[in-house]
Amino acid sequence: MALVAPAQATDAPSHVPAPFGLFTAVTPAPLGSVRWENGLTWRDQLCGDLPDVIVPDCDAPSGIPVSFTAGQAGGDALPFTVVGDFLCSPVAWTPEEAQAEATARLLAREEEKTARTVVSFLTTTAGGDLQGTTVTTTGGAAGDLAALEAQLAATYGSQGIVLASLAALYELSAARAVYARGSQMVTCAGTPLAVVRTVIEGFSLGIVPQPLLARGEPFAAAHIPANNFDHAHNDMYATAMRSYAAGWTTDCGAAYIG
Repeated sequence: MALVAPAQATDAPSHVPAPFGLFTAVTPAPLGSVRWENGLTWRDQLCGDLPDVIVPDCDAPSGIPVSFTAGQAGGDALPFTVVGDFLCSPVAWTPEEAQAEATARLLAREEEKTARTVVSFLTTTAGGDLQGTTVTTTGGAAGDLAALEAQLAATYGSQGIVLASLAALYELSAARAVYARGSQMVTCAGTPLAVVRTVIEGFSLGIVPQPLLARGEPFAAAHIPANNFDHAHNDMYATAMRSYAAGWTTDCGAAYIG
């Protein structure tokens, strides 16, 4: 019998980030020494349309048609933590190698997990004050997108971001309602669009005011290597985590298609 050499080990193909993800529409920002891990709040411009324009009428003069509304709008960013995990044999792996694998897994998958979390804030009660308004239209994907952008324009009045499922993206592309501009996907009206590839069941399209997305550095769950061993099964665990806070100015037009 002829001897055949075994297959040789080599490096895995490089992981290329999926195009048009959340981080192409909003850039995660470190907040320095601010202790934001329990969430963030801020004050923003009051939402809603401006008062009626003033058209001079010399025959029937009147005062300024303004009904004043006091205060500002509030913003909230809710905290969450994305986790990368790795399980291996302590015979074949060192704790440092295992930790590096957990961190690599975190870095490769955190954008999609963060986008899914943002969708959950927008569409479920998990988002608290971040939960958006349900918009119902009958105009297909392009009509849905137009309704969402109109909703944001009427309340927020500034650029936000669109969140789209893959199915919605393909419908919008077929209708020529979105196009690629460099590394970004944008609508015909110029609103950045983030593709959410693994979304909550039933979600198609949503829109939010310009979000705040803060994040820290990756960190290990256990700083003592001995804590990562399961002696009963002779397994070694490694966990890499990164803390995030995501949110937007509330009551300012966040909406999704119901």
